[in-house]
Amino acid sequence: MKKIILLLCLLSAFLPLAALDLGLGIDSLSQISGIPGDIPVGFTESLRLSAFLSAMSGRRFSFRLAGFGDYGYSSFAQEANLLGGNLESLELFLLLSPEAAPQRIALKMGRIPGEAGAKALGLSTLDGLDLLLSVAQTDIRLVAGYTGLLRASDAAILLSSDDFLASGDPSIFFAPPRLYYGLDLRFVELLGSADLGLGFSGQADLRQGALDPTNSQYLRLLLSGPLGRGLSYDLSGLLEFIQHSAQAEPSGIAAAASAGIQWYDPARLGSKLNLDIDWASGSGGGLRRYAPIGTSDAGEAYAIPFASMLRLKAAYLLAPTRDFTAALGLTAFMRAGEDTPSDPEYLSTATGVWLGEEGLVSLGWSVLSDLRLNLTAAAFLPAWGITYPETAPLRWKAALGLRLDI
Repeated sequence: MKKIILLLCLLSAFLPLAALDLGLGIDSLSQISGIPGDIPVGFTESLRLSAFLSAMSGRRFSFRLAGFGDYGYSSFAQEANLLGGNLESLELFLLLSPEAAPQRIALKMGRIPGEAGAKALGLSTLDGLDLLLSVAQTDIRLVAGYTGLLRASDAAILLSSDDFLASGDPSIFFAPPRLYYGLDLRFVELLGSADLGLGFSGQADLRQGALDPTNSQYLRLLLSGPLGRGLSYDLSGLLEFIQHSAQAEPSGIAAAASAGIQWYDPARLGSKLNLDIDWASGSGGGLRRYAPIGTSDAGEAYAIPFASMLRLKAAYLLAPTRDFTAALGLTAFMRAGEDTPSDPEYLSTATGVWLGEEGLVSLGWSVLSDLRLNLTAAAFLPAWGITYPETAPLRWKAALGLRLDI
């Protein structure tokens, strides 16, 4: 901490800092849920204390340092744990081009948020560099980063058998060491009013003595734009080329795609409607199971990895005031490919594709300017008699979240 304060003092000696900000935050999340297992209903509580320090000098320089510490309790495990702390961000931003120049060159370095291709592949944070060049209506972004200093539970990298083995060891704190690299191009209003995006990215396994060193590369295509008054759309497609060294894991090509339509009308109580289709390939038809760098859950109550699956989602959001929001969502899940979902309740003899549907309700209320409450309830109805046994339990979850900024 003394070194960081010294760094800010040195920077302030050379740069006229226009703003210096320090803040604390407390996040509490209380959940009660019903899931398959020996304990059908359980309670979990997580508490996070976070702090940040930021400084900026006009539009040319900014610095942000943020970290947190976690505490958790689970009645499923019947124990409480101090989950440890971590560095959330250590970001230095520099505008390298003159402010009046027609082009813009900006550099971010440190622990930075994942953008463009990294974000699409499940990497929300990276330790590395992000260089952005904007010329006329074209954005060129170069990214390089390392994952081995991220917290394993945050990165959720499960690409190889080595990753799966490490994920089951609670003593391993850091994520698998991998090098991420990416090039993203964005052409604004290239096709009429539509934006076109192209991207190439990849990751290289840096683990020493790995049983299954695994590398992968990704090609992305994006198209988005307006459809009319309050309407917009986005389309994306992705090809994955993955190379496994172990013969037990097949190398090959996988794919993923998504399509969405959004409608927004601020005059109708801030109404927003989203319709989305997401697809991740499974084995079959010349493709293999799609594996993003960072995994994510298929749903809220249906908390299995989104893989080898087709997901149809509709969500309606109301924001009648700046302090209150309400949302209602409905999601349907279908199996894609020949793979069996990572779910112990799934019928191994099932031939159908329908997995079930999930409903979600959420409310958000800013009680004070620095205090917000969020209430979420979700339930998943498995496809009884199709891909799940008639005795499979209903899965549900209710959560109360609190955020206090100091």
